[in-house]
Amino acid sequence: MNLFTVLHPYYKLVYIKLSWGGEEEKEAEIAAGNLDAKDWHDEANKLIEKTVRPAIPFDMSYHTNASK
Repeated sequence: MNLFTVLHPYYKLVYIKLSWGGEEEKEAEIAAGNLDAKDWHDEANKLIEKTVRPAIPFDMSYHTNASK
């Protein structure tokens, strides 16, 4: 996985929040009677974190020892 593949979805989060809404829009939808409203920014963020997390190495000693 290259750096662009990891960073690209984070740029899309701004678009999602502007186009589909975030917490404020969810609260407004619920107040208008839509009890199934979602915070689409949060939903997208969870999906990205779930996707990217396995690509991030947990053993950081590999990176620190590589430079020695």
